Amino acid sequence: MKNVLLFLFTICCSMVASSQQANNYTLKLDSICYGDDAIDLFTYDDLWNCIHIRTIFAQAPDELYSEKIFLYNDDNLLVKTDYSYGFGMNKEIHEYTYNDEGWVIEDITINEYADDLKDTFKYMYEYDEEHHKTQSKYLWLQSNGTWDELFRVLFEYEDNLLIKAEKFNDENSTPDVITNYTYNSLGLCLEIVKSQRYYGEIEKTLYTYDEFGNRTSITVFTKEDPWEDEWIESSRSEFIYDENGNCTTRSYDNNTSYNFTYDMTVSVNETTGFMEWLGYYIDFGFVPQNITSYYYRTNFDGTVSGPITFHYSGCNGVAETTDDPMHIWPNPVSETLYLDKEGFIEVYNMEGRLVLSFQASESINLSELPKGCYLLKTTQSGHGGATKFIKK
Repeated sequence: MKNVLLFLFTICCSMVASSQQANNYTLKLDSICYGDDAIDLFTYDDLWNCIHIRTIFAQAPDELYSEKIFLYNDDNLLVKTDYSYGFGMNKEIHEYTYNDEGWVIEDITINEYADDLKDTFKYMYEYDEEHHKTQSKYLWLQSNGTWDELFRVLFEYEDNLLIKAEKFNDENSTPDVITNYTYNSLGLCLEIVKSQRYYGEIEKTLYTYDEFGNRTSITVFTKEDPWEDEWIESSRSEFIYDENGNCTTRSYDNNTSYNFTYDMTVSVNETTGFMEWLGYYIDFGFVPQNITSYYYRTNFDGTVSGPITFHYSGCNGVAETTDDPMHIWPNPVSETLYLDKEGFIEVYNMEGRLVLSFQASESINLSELPKGCYLLKTTQSGHGGATKFIKK
């Protein structure tokens, strides 16, 4: 049961993300029900940040299997997560530090185990002026209190696209692993090739897309003998989309084959903690959106899960869109919000109620607005859009 729950928990985590397309609803995820096995329960603060996720047993709701707690600072940045899981309640704690521009520069990770063992790691990041990550370091805290660098990765970009990542172990001046990325004219990744020192190319991943830019397949090739030229297909994922561009089916073929089917009709409100939680599992380039239920089938033994259902709360509102949105700053805002356009402004709360409306020029005074998450809607010359902001 423990392994089944953990598998379902991980798979479901990878299936939820924020909406790609605008509609008339802004909802938040309240719970996920894994058939007769377990239920995930979500709690939010008044800024719609996810602050608590609890996994309980469906047949024994008082029995806690896992929980994750999210803490934020005054700037609404996630500064700590505390994840307890398993019957022995092992823990994984993350503590984040940011630079002045709100980018994570340090992630201290503490793993505490039920047998009183503890490991502490530190991830350190550096960025260039365009906010590209240029270096990542991975360190381990030794028993004598000093940090030992396990490896570091250097990143290289061209036309704002990552083209190379070089991994160095210890103090080696020559990279142990080099990963090269190739793109098409639209900036979509076509190929990732990983090479290892002494062996050359050892893994190759190919991506295909439809005419709308939706990723349709991921195929991974490896070499049985690194000294040979022959590539062997080790895994393949395929994605099928409906007429609205939503992914409806994902199939994965390897020694065991899984087929995922989705029913997607509503959008999930994006929250900092919720997205950080999902970030352990997802590649946002192809994750299906707007899930209300899904099941998976493994062809290896015929097992069919679920259905696994997603429950939401909220009411009709205004969704954030990309239709000529207004650029605003700062966000979160405490008093004065600056705009890059003039026009008629409407401010809605996350329940869809209009709370402010006026003709704006370059700024808005929001000092009297209660703290919370809002949508700013603007109409100018017949074109409009909605932009999410947070009042702190």
